[in-house]
Amino acid sequence: MIRTLQRLALAGSLVALVAVPARAQSVDVTGKWEFTTASQNGRPARTTTFTFKQDGTAVTGTGEFAFRPRNGGGNDQQRPPLEIKNGKIDGNKLTFSIEMSFGGGGQGLTLDYAATVDGDTMKGTQSTPRGEMDFTAKRVKE
Repeated sequence: MIRTLQRLALAGSLVALVAVPARAQSVDVTGKWEFTTASQNGRPARTTTFTFKQDGTAVTGTGEFAFRPRNGGGNDQQRPPLEIKNGKIDGNKLTFSIEMSFGGGGQGLTLDYAATVDGDTMKGTQSTPRGEMDFTAKRVKE
């Protein structure tokens, strides 16, 4: 009886040791991702390209955004890549921010992202001063 209890205790300890590292592991988002953000006001959805570099739980990189000219004419134009700030992975949860500025005078806004990563896809929200928008993302195979 004592031997059986000792074996059960040892087996339980081994299971706990194996389970902790598996739970502590996080996903790796390193690479290029295409984010499709749902639009508001009947406008077409927007696609943004993010390039992530993950080092442990820290995430850095850039985002490439297109914008429409203010006068409403012409095609979307690309802005220079913007730096990812405060990027972090916690398990399969990714969070980061992008700071955008518009023209002179210090006008701008911060976009905060929160996503759940599942292999080569993500789903989450983009928060702006005007509210939240849902997005989906897919890893770009290169």
